[in-house]
Amino acid sequence: MPIHTNYTPSRAGLSDISERDVFALRVGSNLWHWRKYRGLSQQALAKISGITQATISEIETGEWNPTFETLGKLAQALQIDTDLLARKSTIWKLIEAIDYFSQKLDDVDILKAMKLIYFTDLHSSEINGQKLIGLEYIRRNRGPFDQHIYQLDDVFAKIGGNFQAQNFQWYLALDAKALKFLDKIVEKYGSLSSTKLMKKSYETSPMKQYKIWEHKGMGDRIF
Repeated sequence: MPIHTNYTPSRAGLSDISERDVFALRVGSNLWHWRKYRGLSQQALAKISGITQATISEIETGEWNPTFETLGKLAQALQIDTDLLARKSTIWKLIEAIDYFSQKLDDVDILKAMKLIYFTDLHSSEINGQKLIGLEYIRRNRGPFDQHIYQLDDVFAKIGGNFQAQNFQWYLALDAKALKFLDKIVEKYGSLSSTKLMKKSYETSPMKQYKIWEHKGMGDRIF
């Protein structure tokens, strides 16, 4: 289920719940996150979607399994695909980090986004002993890569191949300390193009054994 802070489904932690209940909890968690991410109260979402506040509350706590029609109305109100409410996992730290980078920088294409995230996790691991975003990087011909980056295609509008900053103020997974760390990444790498960032990634310890464009170790997990 997605990373959460204050989200507490009433049936979370029970080991004997059914597959249907698991789906309800997943939808509830996703709905809570997207509502918060859009800066909406339950009442505001109810007004936009036509779904009652009581029903939204029951969905978010996992007490009610919504119909596809209800999910569609909520998704439309939240300006997302219905699939995002039913998705098994959403990497909220990734979404929020790219959102933050997009607010700080003039242009962030998908390759630059991936490399900024890579350097974030690499330096966080070196300094704090753990990744800040928490992705698993595999060897690709353009450097370290994680397929979760494609989730951003469902979230961010893009203009000319670049992510458009959403200017959200709700950070559900990244706290103030994490945002300060992202500021350091922006300061160190923000002025570099996606191509220069790709080349720079090959200078890091996980990638030093490879050459750009060679096929050695392609698809292997490296970090």
